[in-house]
Amino acid sequence: IFRLAEDFHFSFLPGTVIIMPRKEKLVTWCFPPAGFIKMNMDGCAKGNPGLAGFGGIVHDDAGRWIKSFFGFIGHTTSLMAKLWGIREGLGLKNVIIESDCEVAIGMLINQNYEDNRYQALICDSRSYAAKLGCCSFVHTLREGNSCADSLANMGSKQR
Repeated sequence: IFRLAEDFHFSFLPGTVIIMPRKEKLVTWCFPPAGFIKMNMDGCAKGNPGLAGFGGIVHDDAGRWIKSFFGFIGHTTSLMAKLWGIREGLGLKNVIIESDCEVAIGMLINQNYEDNRYQALICDSRSYAAKLGCCSFVHTLREGNSCADSLANMGSKQR
């Protein structure tokens, strides 16, 4: 307790920097629940904006590979590429869509989100997901989405 009080006191002195140790966290891909499939999605732009692509990989509840895909979008931002990737991945029932883009997932979940640059794509994705029935959007850490990231990079190189 004394050490915490001392750190707190000295943190207000000019020029004082306290470096907190980082906690290491093991990040792994997790199986979807029984009866569901999981689609990991990503998008990227080489530059921002730049040449962009998307990629995704689908597994069943036993972790078995179902399919993977990637595609070229053209010249756009990385956020738009990630949103396109999610939209292109829709089409399966009982699906959990994971992306490492917290902003994109937040846009799809937040019903009050309005940004004219992305609104049509977001509304289309929400509408399509609603028609499919059980579809959820989930954020994952980048380390748990590495396969989709590699596929998105492949997509950005296609023309």
